[in-house]
Amino acid sequence: MRRQDDLDPPADDPAPEASTPDAPAPEPPAPEPPAPEPPAPEPPAPDEVLPGENPEDSTTVASTTESPLKAAPETFYVPIYVLTAIFGAIFIIGPLVVRKGPNRGIARCCIMISSFCMWIFWTTLYISQMNPLMGPRLHNATLAWIGHKWGKDPKSLISPEEL
Repeated sequence: MRRQDDLDPPADDPAPEASTPDAPAPEPPAPEPPAPEPPAPEPPAPDEVLPGENPEDSTTVASTTESPLKAAPETFYVPIYVLTAIFGAIFIIGPLVVRKGPNRGIARCCIMISSFCMWIFWTTLYISQMNPLMGPRLHNATLAWIGHKWGKDPKSLISPEEL
């Protein structure tokens, strides 16, 4: 009787088909060529008339954008940056100029808290100017009634456009 080891070839030996000299070596698969890039659109010539433009208008500018240009949103960050830097400098440099003494720690703490509180107060006032949440919000009819009771004709008042 044969043993199992005689039937299976050892794992280190190559397969009998690959060991024959007549068998060609298997070729690795060919790499796929890269996909061609789509051509870039050419910009219009300076004197070319785009759809929707008036050819007689000499002030038109050629544009490749599809949507109209939008105005940049108004941002008012410069005052916030400047005053934050000022109050930050007071917060950092102020405690360094306190003289030595028994209450040095208290003086430093007071300077830092004062600087922070002034910054918070200023920031709150600045932001509240952007969107007033406090104070009366009256309808035009209410304002006209108040003006009538005070003896002022609403038509005699100057509109903001006339100023």
